[in-house]
Amino acid sequence: MRGITRIRQMIENNVNVVIGQDCIEDPWYPLGTGDPLDALFMAVHAEPLMTPELLNYSLNMVTFNAARAFGIKNYGYSNGDQGDFIITESKNPVEFLQFRSPRIVIRKGKIIKGDRNE
Repeated sequence: MRGITRIRQMIENNVNVVIGQDCIEDPWYPLGTGDPLDALFMAVHAEPLMTPELLNYSLNMVTFNAARAFGIKNYGYSNGDQGDFIITESKNPVEFLQFRSPRIVIRKGKIIKGDRNE
């Protein structure tokens, strides 16, 4: 059994917290899908990160914070930034985490997950 680190405490101390996993159907975690939202969903429950502010912030741990940790430059949504993104029908970040709604993932201009007809 493994514990979970003190995510809230690190956030409060301005640590760049990143959530992820590298387990995809392997012997150590056979339920892994490689989807960062699965790992984030588990973390917000285990910590817990249930205030509206923390839930809204939590998506940064699999997006902006992860890009910063990997040294990715021009990450975001300004003119000239890398064009990888997702499309979802969620109305806000909390709904997106709650339902992890059907989504389309675009990377380098190509759909790598999902379909507009789903």
